[in-house]
Amino acid sequence: MTTKDIKCLLINPGAHRTLLGDEIRNNGTCISIIRKPDYSEMEFSHQEPDYDVCIFFIGKDEVNPGKYSEFLTRLNPPAIFILENKDYELAYRLMKAGATETVFLQDATNEVISASVIKLLDKKNRTGSSQSYKPFIDMMCSLFEPTRLGFAVFDMSGSMLHFNSSFQQVLGFNKTRLLSMKLEEICYSDYVDEVYYYDDLVSGKIKCFELERPLYNKEGNLIWCRIFVNLIKGREGKPEFMVMTMNDITERKQSFLQLEKERYYLQRLMDNIPDAIYFKDAEHRFTKVSRYIHLKGISNPDQAIGKTDFDFFTKEHAQEAFDDEERILRTGKPVINKVEKETFPNGEIAWVSTTKAPLFDAGGNANGIVGISRDVTEMKLSEEALLKSEERYRNLVEYIPDTIAVICGNKIVYTNSAGMSLLKAPKMSDILEESIFTFIHSHYFPTAKRFLESILCRKKPARANRVKLITLSGETIDAEITGLPTTYNEKPAIQLVIRDITDLKRQERIRQTTLKILQASNFTQTTEELFRYIHQAVGSLMPVNNFYIALYDEQNQVLSFPYWVDEEDEQMLPKKPGRGLTEYVLRSGKAMLLTEDDDLELQKKGEVDLVGSPARIWLGVPLQIKEKTIGAMVVQDYTREEAYTENDKETLELISYPVSRAIERRKNEEQILEYVQQLKETNATKDRFFSFISHDLRGPFSSLLGFSEMMLEDFESLPHEDLKRYLEIINATSRNLYNLLNNLLQFSRFQTGRVQYNPSEYNLGELVSKNVDLLRGNALKKGIHLTTETTINRAAFVDEEMISSAIQNLITNAVKFTPRNGSITVKCVQMEGEDKAMISVCDTGVGMDKDTLDKLFRIEVIHSTSGTEKEPGTGLGLILTKEFVEKNNGRIWVQSTPGKGSTFCFTLPLS
Repeated sequence: MTTKDIKCLLINPGAHRTLLGDEIRNNGTCISIIRKPDYSEMEFSHQEPDYDVCIFFIGKDEVNPGKYSEFLTRLNPPAIFILENKDYELAYRLMKAGATETVFLQDATNEVISASVIKLLDKKNRTGSSQSYKPFIDMMCSLFEPTRLGFAVFDMSGSMLHFNSSFQQVLGFNKTRLLSMKLEEICYSDYVDEVYYYDDLVSGKIKCFELERPLYNKEGNLIWCRIFVNLIKGREGKPEFMVMTMNDITERKQSFLQLEKERYYLQRLMDNIPDAIYFKDAEHRFTKVSRYIHLKGISNPDQAIGKTDFDFFTKEHAQEAFDDEERILRTGKPVINKVEKETFPNGEIAWVSTTKAPLFDAGGNANGIVGISRDVTEMKLSEEALLKSEERYRNLVEYIPDTIAVICGNKIVYTNSAGMSLLKAPKMSDILEESIFTFIHSHYFPTAKRFLESILCRKKPARANRVKLITLSGETIDAEITGLPTTYNEKPAIQLVIRDITDLKRQERIRQTTLKILQASNFTQTTEELFRYIHQAVGSLMPVNNFYIALYDEQNQVLSFPYWVDEEDEQMLPKKPGRGLTEYVLRSGKAMLLTEDDDLELQKKGEVDLVGSPARIWLGVPLQIKEKTIGAMVVQDYTREEAYTENDKETLELISYPVSRAIERRKNEEQILEYVQQLKETNATKDRFFSFISHDLRGPFSSLLGFSEMMLEDFESLPHEDLKRYLEIINATSRNLYNLLNNLLQFSRFQTGRVQYNPSEYNLGELVSKNVDLLRGNALKKGIHLTTETTINRAAFVDEEMISSAIQNLITNAVKFTPRNGSITVKCVQMEGEDKAMISVCDTGVGMDKDTLDKLFRIEVIHSTSGTEKEPGTGLGLILTKEFVEKNNGRIWVQSTPGKGSTFCFTLPLS
C-alpha cells in the first residue's frame, strides 16, 4: 500500500484528542485518521463509507455501549474498539457481536493500532482471493447441507468463509457472527488436555486433527462438539483453505460425563467413607473393595480381589455369609442392616451392620453382590453397656426401698415393688389404674392436689411434701413425696418418689418424748408427778389405758407399784417378788410382748402364774441402770390383741432407759433431800447428844474427883472402913463410865460405818442361855428372879458379838428398872409359820407410858434415866441394840404398861 492508502474513521475521541494523531505510518503504509465527535447510525446506514476501517473509542462514562453491538450486527464493517475501562465483559459482548479487534486503552499505542488495521485489511483481501475456490466450496456445502453434520470452510488465516445450516444450528449465531469467528476460537479450549494442533495444521506439519471440546452457543449454554479439521491444498500443493466438520455430541458427552462423575463419586465414596464397601461376583469372590475393608492378613485392599470370606473369617461366620448371599442371588431380595458378629481365626471379634443387595446384568439376572458393612463394635459395646446400665437402673428402681410411681391423669400407671410393699398390695393390679387419691388420707386431699398441679403447671420438680397414706390393709402411714414432670405415652405425667417416714416420725416422736422425760425430772416436784408425766409422754406414742410402773427394792426384796392405772384391777400392794409377768421381765431382763395365748403357754410351762385379770396383749420392758434391773414399765389391753405391735415394743424399749434415768435421778434427788434432812436432824441430835453426854459424864467425874480429893486430903485420918467405902464408890463410878464410853465408841463406829460385821451360824438357844448366865449375878444382887425359856434348837446366820450385846443390853436394862424381888423372863422361840426366831425380855418393872415409848431408840430425844435403885442410864444402850438387830436383818419393838413392866422383842432370820 502507498501513502494515504488507508483511511480510518475514529469515532467519539472525547477528551483523548492526542490519541493516534492525524496519521500513522507503519512499514511504508500511511493510515489517515478521520475524526468524528460521535456515532450516527443513519450516516452509516444510508451512505457508502469512504473509509477502510472504523475505530470506535468507548470512554469510561459511556452510557449505552450496546449501540455499537447493534452497529456491528447490521453492517459488519472492519472495526477496532478501544476501551478506556478494562471491561472484559464488554469486550466479550463486542467480540460475540462481530468485533474484529478489541484493544484496551492502556495498550492502544500507534504501533498496536496500525498493526491491527493492516491485519484487518489483509484478512479482507484474502477473503476475496478465496473466491476461486467457490465451486468446490459450493459442492461441499451441497453435499453436507442435508446432513446433521456441521460443515465450515476457513481460509489459511483461520477466517470463516462458509458454513452449512447444521453448523449454524449447532452454535445458534447469525451469519455475520459466524463469519467473524476464527478457527482457533472454535478449536482452542481450556477444558481439554489434547495437544493444541492449530499451529501445526497451518504450518503444514499435520494434514488434519480431531478433538472434542465444549462450546457456548448463542444462549450461553454449554454444548459438546466433536470437531474434525482437514487441510485442503491447491494445484501447486500449497495449502489454500481448511475444512471443518462438527458433530453435536452433547447428549452422549453428558451421559459419559455423568457416568464418569458417578464413577468418580463411587471411587471417592469407597476411598473416604469409613464403611467397608465391596462387590462380589456370582462365585462370592471379591471383585472390588474399598480402602476401609476390615480383613485380617492383608495390607492392601486389592489383595482381597479374587478371594472369599472363607479366606479371612472362621468357617462358621463365612458359611453364614455365604448362605445369605446365595439367598440374595436366588431371590433377588436384599439383606438390610443385619448385625453380625465377625469372628477372626485369631479369636478377635468385631460387630458389623451389613447390608447386601444383588447386582443384575442386562437380562435382569442376578450376577453379583454389592455390600456395605459398618463397624458397630463400639456401638454394640455401648448398647450392651446401655442395656446393663438400664438393667442396673431398672434394678435400682425396682429394688430401691423408696416407692417410685408414675401418675398420668391422677391414675397410677407404674410403680415399683416398693410401692406394692408400701401400700400393702398383694398384686400389682390392685394398684395400677387406681387414682392416687385412693391412697391419700382425705385430710390431705387439698395439699396433694396443689402439689400435683404445681408440678404440671410449672413443669419443674417440686420440693418434698408430707402426707398421710392409707394402705389397702387400712393402715395409716406417714409419707414424704417428691415429684418431677415427665411423659407417659406422650402425655403429661408426674414421677413420684414416695418415702415411708413412719419410722422416721416415730423416731422423732421418741426423741422428743425421751427429751421431755429426761427434762421432767428437773421440773416435777414429786415422784408421783414424774410418773404421771411419764404416763402422759408414753401416751403420745401408743395406747396407755392400762399402765403401771413397778420398782424392785433388791435390798429388802420388795416389789412395789408406785404408779398404777388400770381398767380392771385394783392397785397392787408392795410384795415379795412372785411369778407374775412383771417378775418374769425382771428375771429375764428382756422386753416381752405377750398375747393371751403366750401367757397361757408360759403358765403351762410353769414359768409364770396368773396375777390379776388376763390381758389380750401385754407389753412390758425392764427398767435398767448400768445393766441392773430396777423395775419394769408395763402397758396392756384387755380387749384388742392388735393394740400393740413389735414397733411399740421397740418404742417402749427405747424410752425405757430415759425413764430409768429419770426415776433414778428423782430417787437420788429425794435421797439427797432425805440425806439433807437427816443431816440437819443429825446435827441437831449431835448437839443435844453431846450436851447430854457432857452432862452425864460430868456427874460421875465430879463424884470421882470429890471422893479422890477427900481421900488425898484425909488419907491419914480416914478410918479404914470409910476408905474402903470410898474406893467402892470410885470403882462403881469408874465401871459405869467405862460402860458409857464403850457404848459411845460402838455408837460412833455405827455412825461412821466402821463396825465390822462378821456373821456366822450360831444356835440361838445356846447363845441366849450363855448371855443370861453372864448377867444372872446382877439380878441376884437385887433379888430379881431371872429365868430362861428356849424352845428352838436352830441356827441363825448372825454376828455373835452384836447379838450378845443386844441380849445383854436388854437384860441389863430390865434389871435396872425392875424393883427388888421382881422377875425377868428371857424367851427364844420360832415364830409360827415363818423362818424367824423371836427373842424377848419381859420384866415386872416400872413400865413406861406412851410418851416414853415414842422416845425410845431415838438419838435426838435421848435423856438420862435412873433405875429403881438410882442406877445411872443414858438410853444409848437401846439405840445400839436397835442398830445391832437391824444389822442382822432383824426387827425390834417394845410393849409396856406403866407400873406393870415392859417386854422388849426382836426377830432374827433362821438359816
